[in-house]
Parts: sequence; structure tokens; C-alpha cells
Amino acid sequence: MIQFLARTAEQAAAAIAAGCTWIHCADPSQLDAMIEPCREADVILTLQGSPSKVMDTRIHGVVLASSDISAAEAREFLGPHAIIGCNVTTLFEILNLAPLDVDFFVLDAPAAQCGEIVRLARSKGVEQRISALNGTREHLDAGADALLTSDLSVV
Repeated sequence: MIQFLARTAEQAAAAIAAGCTWIHCADPSQLDAMIEPCREADVILTLQGSPSKVMDTRIHGVVLASSDISAAEAREFLGPHAIIGCNVTTLFEILNLAPLDVDFFVLDAPAAQCGEIVRLARSKGVEQRISALNGTREHLDAGADALLTSDLSVV
């Protein structure tokens, strides 16, 4: 699965035209221009780190950084239907967040390290999707479930 990381509405439109089914908006100022094209194409739309904007716009969900509100607070605020992802860099972070009602992780790690983290997470019972940030085919081959990328050639 490809989750396209769009910084502009034009990038989101190009990814949708290429067949991408999940857009992740990296810039909240661009979100409003992405909503209608995503709805028309039945594309999942998530936003980086602003649960209140997710609630206001009724998009699918949010991806939280460690400096944002906690995943538990986001779930309580957004409700059970919202998609909640968390940016992580270590196995420790995944293991701490996995028991919460989190839908997926965005792992920022090189392919070899990503593979080892995914393998260890699975051995500890983690079932959530693990998407590789700026991932490549090597990340998928190493065990990542999806890629979160801004590279249209991957779509």
C-alpha cells in the first residue's frame, strides 16, 4: 500500500490521478484544497498532527508526532471511527503505543533497521500496520506493510 505524502494540493491531485488511494497532508494550510478531490475519488485523507482540524473538516484521521497530544487523547477526541497513526523511530515507541487504540505507525528508519524493528514488533504481538516513512521497495522487502512517500514514481 502507498500512502502519498502531499505538501500541496497539486501533489495530492497528481497522486490521485496516478491511482493513489490514501493521501497524507503534511501541511495543514493545504488541507482544505485537498478535501473535495479526495472525497470525489473516495481516497482516504489524513493530516499531520492536528486532531482539532481533523474534527472540524471531518476527514479520515490524523498522524501524531511525539510532540502532539497523546494517541489516547486523540482517540477520545476524534472517536472510534477516526484513523490514528503515530510517527515512531524505535521499537520501544511502537511497543509503548501498540496497546492503545492506534491504527498504524509511520516508522522513520533505514530499510535494514526497519526490517528488524518490524520483525521484533511482530514477535511481540504488534498487529498494526507499519508504514515506512520515505520508504522504498527495500522497506517493503524488509517487512514494512506500506510506504508513506512523496515520490510519485512509487505510486
